[in-house]
Amino acid sequence: MTAYPFHLLFWLFMPLGLLAQSLEFSRHLVDFGSVEEWNNPPAEFSFVNASVGGQYFLAPKHSAKVLLQLPRSRIESGESGLVRVFVYPGKTGPFEETVEFYTSGSTDPIRLVVRGKVKSLAANAALECPKFGESATAPPSDRALVGQVLSRATGRPIGSARVDFPKNTGIFTNAKGQFGLRLPFGLYTVAVEATGYRPYYGLSRIAFSTDTLTYWLEPIVSDSLDRPDSTTVLQPGLPPAPEPNTDPGDFDRASFKPNNVVLLVDVSGSMRQDDRIGQVKEAMKGLIDLFRDIDAISLMTFNTQSKVWFELVPGNQKNRMLSRVDSLVPAGQTNGLTALNTAYDLANKGFISGGQNRVILITDGQFALNQELKTRLSQESKKGVELLLIGFGGEKDRGLESLRRLSEAVSGLFLRFEPGASQRKTLTEFIKASSRR
Repeated sequence: MTAYPFHLLFWLFMPLGLLAQSLEFSRHLVDFGSVEEWNNPPAEFSFVNASVGGQYFLAPKHSAKVLLQLPRSRIESGESGLVRVFVYPGKTGPFEETVEFYTSGSTDPIRLVVRGKVKSLAANAALECPKFGESATAPPSDRALVGQVLSRATGRPIGSARVDFPKNTGIFTNAKGQFGLRLPFGLYTVAVEATGYRPYYGLSRIAFSTDTLTYWLEPIVSDSLDRPDSTTVLQPGLPPAPEPNTDPGDFDRASFKPNNVVLLVDVSGSMRQDDRIGQVKEAMKGLIDLFRDIDAISLMTFNTQSKVWFELVPGNQKNRMLSRVDSLVPAGQTNGLTALNTAYDLANKGFISGGQNRVILITDGQFALNQELKTRLSQESKKGVELLLIGFGGEKDRGLESLRRLSEAVSGLFLRFEPGASQRKTLTEFIKASSRR
């Protein structure tokens, strides 16, 4: 692949010292291995800009089977970032795709490889890459949409935010954080940027039932938990004054082991259905109310991206945890693979010898793990970090069935949040039963 002609003049006048430098990627190959149900998980490649100056990613060519997500802003010297590659094999069997692109800091292309073997396609799997307006056939219809950009920390609208879709760039929100556009049905990449907030890059599916689009931006990291826009992680080093009932009579230390629990919660847009996010919040609040000062809780969420809300917080620091739980709002797509790895890192960080160490994944979606992650989860179970999968839906729901199979494959456990039941009681009773001495 040769450089595009409009790049040649740029490189001709580039300082020679900078041309010798490029981005340093932690890896150039992602092998998903054999995947039971393929649902288009992203292959993620992290990098660091080792050059002396800032760099930009140059526009790549698009493949019919590959979608490449590149950072759109300038990458400063020493700054790290992430490239995501989505592969759409469209059928079962082995696949291997190579993507190639350029940066402003080198005349040499960067090549990344994604491979795997698809055993079956999940019900929600996209069969082909978005065409970016190059489809040979006209779409069946389009949709007039109203979108909004909000602050995840405060819930307030963000004015003058820029929203970019393929062939629909430079859309800015009004004072109410709103924007409007019309798009054909399909799957699109979207970039949302605003001053003082971290940019959002993700996917949005426009379907017949889609009327609104909502994007949540993370504020730039603050240095205080007490500030409204803070994203600082809670740490157990500086606890507030102990709160009452830190050792409930029916959860006493003599009868129940200490707990180290990492909650990994799906906050994608589908969790609005049947107020599933409300049910999850109530279950988490029950767990927080139950825990003692010898127990520790970590909370992560995932949708298009993942976030650590707090980590290894003792059970007597209830108010701060409850406020974080109340602030969760569902939006975006489901992508929990990277988050699951991080959740296990947190569980190992707070490992309690002789206690219950558990990652609890709560989702209404399907999970397709690569062999590397399956192997890790099985090994973690042998070391004493156990997995509990909790799903929603009826007994014959495909998402539930995939969670059951996954729990069996990695020596984990499975629970179903039944409609109309007290999810608070379901979760607390499980934790009490599994931590009994």
